[in-house]
Amino acid sequence: MMTPRLTVHITLFLLFLLSGCSHAGRSSRASFAPSPGATSIRVYVTNRNFMDATIWAVSTGTRKKLGVVTGKRDAVFTVPWDIPAALWLEIDMLAGDRCTTEALQVDPGDDIEVVVDVDMNGSPLCRGGGEGA
Repeated sequence: MMTPRLTVHITLFLLFLLSGCSHAGRSSRASFAPSPGATSIRVYVTNRNFMDATIWAVSTGTRKKLGVVTGKRDAVFTVPWDIPAALWLEIDMLAGDRCTTEALQVDPGDDIEVVVDVDMNGSPLCRGGGEGA
């Protein structure tokens, strides 16, 4: 479990590492193999900020609003996803910063965990440095 003091730099980095890791406990297949027959992905969001965060999933030619995560709350979003493809996440803070992550290769059945920290300014993993990307 991650400690509450981790910054967005580390937690956004974990987004890239955790894709597919939730499958590690399934002994019937390799830990990074997609779920057989899967047609979606799940995005787990923990918002440690006081401001609401609007989460967008962006793929080639598609931008889909996943929803809003109220400040200091968690949410889980399911996204239709039937082929391996690149995914970016946009995080728009209410009256605040915006972050667009680097591309992540996502397979059907993957689980992605995102932690929105109190201060997203200057995150090296946000394109545009964490502000107005």
